[in-house]
Amino acid sequence: MNNSHTTTLYIFSTSSPVEESFFPLYFYVIIITVATIIFLGGLVGNILVIYIIMKNSNGRMQSTFHYLVASLSCYDVLVVLISMPQTLTYDLTLKWPFGRTACYINFNLPVLFACGSVFTMVAIALDRYRSIRTIFTFLTFTKLKKLIVIFIIFCLSFLCMLPCCLYTRYLDDTNFPQCGVIFSPDPFVANVSYVLFLTMIVLIIPFITILFLYGGLIYSLNKVRHRIFDSTLAQNIYNTAAKQSTQMLVLIVTTFILTWLPLFACFIVAAFSKISSDHIKTFRMIYTTSHLISYSNSIINPIVYAIYSRTFLKNYNHH
Repeated sequence: MNNSHTTTLYIFSTSSPVEESFFPLYFYVIIITVATIIFLGGLVGNILVIYIIMKNSNGRMQSTFHYLVASLSCYDVLVVLISMPQTLTYDLTLKWPFGRTACYINFNLPVLFACGSVFTMVAIALDRYRSIRTIFTFLTFTKLKKLIVIFIIFCLSFLCMLPCCLYTRYLDDTNFPQCGVIFSPDPFVANVSYVLFLTMIVLIIPFITILFLYGGLIYSLNKVRHRIFDSTLAQNIYNTAAKQSTQMLVLIVTTFILTWLPLFACFIVAAFSKISSDHIKTFRMIYTTSHLISYSNSIINPIVYAIYSRTFLKNYNHH
């Protein structure tokens, strides 16, 4: 790989020189403006969610669902505080300006936070499914068990990040120092391995699992209705639960696809095709924009879960 012509150590390289002002000025202005909105909205929204849950953790918000939502908000706070500024700086400057130590420590934190956020979404889907299947058995988790679930999610996320940490490399022999993950000395094998690894653990497996769990949730709601509901009040309760579960399913799956798919589409295109020097600037603009779109999930998540929790709505009205 010709380091003097490298735009990113992993996935991206070009045979054309890298200029200091690689993107047009308007692009920098738009990205920084939107990123600021996401930063402020994601930070305030998720901190508010955490605050409300902590304040009511011994009352109406002591369920596993609320603990998981608080955990999701914690990951989203870390995303907007660490992942987004770090990644967008790298995308816009085309170099790693934070030094060797930060490369080996900080570079893969976005993988940890993304996995933690996505795995928590899967756990929320699993909790919603479990809550319907055990609705009349009064099965509940103790506070310790809830914290253990959150800790297990963190450990799984850390394990997913670990291979990336072991293969992280830093090059600073040019004016554009690079930090990236190299799974193989062969650039093609390295890029494909990295992309497939991230796509599987962050997108495909969680997406299929969420679909399966929420499909099971809707099926279980229908099954429970036909078996036990024989009163108008019970039927109304079911209708409300079924409607909310279906709407939440549509929103979660839709936002999941819309915010993550563009970024991984860029990963796949870059890994499996050769991008000419004539198109690298356009592609990098699309790639940076896709990164920004993925971070917008940090605003969407608290909104979705707040809308479909009556207790959340009541507390939002008081703050």
